[in-house]
Amino acid sequence: MLTICIPTYNRPDKVRQRIIELLPQLSEFVKILIIDNASVEPVVDIIGDLITGIDKVKVVRNKYNIGMSANIARCIEYADTDWLWILGDDDLVTSSAVDRIKADIAAADEDVCCLKYSSYCNENSHDEVLNIKEFLSHKAMGFDYVSNIFLISSSIIKIKNISALDKMMDTINSMVPHVVLIFQLLINGGRISFIKNKIVEKTDSDISWSIMQLEFNLKLAPQFATNVDNETFRLVKSFFCNHITFSPASIFLRAHKMSKSKSREYICYLYSGIVLQSFFSKYGFLKFVSHAFLYFLFQLHVDKFLPVFFRLAGMRFHLKYNKFMTES
Repeated sequence: MLTICIPTYNRPDKVRQRIIELLPQLSEFVKILIIDNASVEPVVDIIGDLITGIDKVKVVRNKYNIGMSANIARCIEYADTDWLWILGDDDLVTSSAVDRIKADIAAADEDVCCLKYSSYCNENSHDEVLNIKEFLSHKAMGFDYVSNIFLISSSIIKIKNISALDKMMDTINSMVPHVVLIFQLLINGGRISFIKNKIVEKTDSDISWSIMQLEFNLKLAPQFATNVDNETFRLVKSFFCNHITFSPASIFLRAHKMSKSKSREYICYLYSGIVLQSFFSKYGFLKFVSHAFLYFLFQLHVDKFLPVFFRLAGMRFHLKYNKFMTES
């Protein structure tokens, strides 16, 4: 059986839309759990008219806002089924998602601990089942591949007889406790099944977490990898510390795929983080001055100038920055 758990805070329209998408897919196989992180308007008031008389939908409200990562951890605390889908409140659910998941769970080998679907971050080229070393050494490893691993809504996690909750709580400040949980299950002998199909699509979402904080905090995550050989630890550390970096080039190239209005918002938000982040890095003052100057230009709407500069100067910085991250 599957629990679909939606951790949410102050997104009334989004959480209501997710329930509208999921209600037609309810069956004996699935239940829905919403963890309300002390939203100003209680979630139960927002969706009450939709779930009245439906005992397979439950809302748990925190007395206080306990933070994003702790709220994600509560999904595991309250789920009582063999499998768990932690669904972001801003990800659109496909119309056949639950049937797709049900079929894939039924077909999964006993040692499969996670189903990882394609998403708007990255599309899996084909179905494959990998152990931890095969997964971390995959030829597709890179920003998009890792981003999809971090995307909470594209994972279905096997929590039957789980014993890794304490490890996840130890690394809750990593901002990705759900990823730490998957890794712990893999280290304990599980395998991850990559699936070509999608179960969520992207919506127009506001950015509600700090890119700079994420990149810094990810360095805390590898501490969970105890009792592993040196090669596995090196791969785990590389996964968390080397792939999610935000250089001017990588920011622009990803924004280039978005609509004009969204790309502008995306670059402004992430690049402001780069400006601050550069101050704390190697040769910090010089980087800080140069990036602050670029950010100032961008705010003046020099749209035609920046793409060229980002490609020429930004890519050079990208190489240097990744080298710095590898050495630090």
